[in-house]
Amino acid sequence: MTLSNASLDLKSSRVAAVADALSVRSAVEHRLETLVADLPGVPPNLVGAVRHALLGESKRVRPVLLYLIAEPEAWEQRAVLDAGCAVEMVHTASLILDDLPCMDDAQLRRSRPTTHRLRSVDRDPGRHCAPHQGFRHHRQP
Repeated sequence: MTLSNASLDLKSSRVAAVADALSVRSAVEHRLETLVADLPGVPPNLVGAVRHALLGESKRVRPVLLYLIAEPEAWEQRAVLDAGCAVEMVHTASLILDDLPCMDDAQLRRSRPTTHRLRSVDRDPGRHCAPHQGFRHHRQP
């Protein structure tokens, strides 16, 4: 193999890796949408806040890396995808809390109004935390 052939192989590997990452990102987006499509017992304003924060434009680096590193077999893919979505949910929750008035009172996150600004969440983060409103009892679709 010549040096020029090696660089061509590397380039095609990178193209395939990017295609894989984009495919996983799309699967993560779809699964997140499914997971928060129906949240029984959660007030509509909190559902709106969850959807605003979680489903906004994002690179989804954490769940994509988790999935690609795991290299799941076909029968493991849903569980690994769900694990990646869980990581993304925790990350999103940390961003929401960081943006609150009691923290840095951010106005924008990813060029959009922060969740507490858009959804008029007051200064008590515990009162508006999804687990306290029944989110933890949500069954998987």
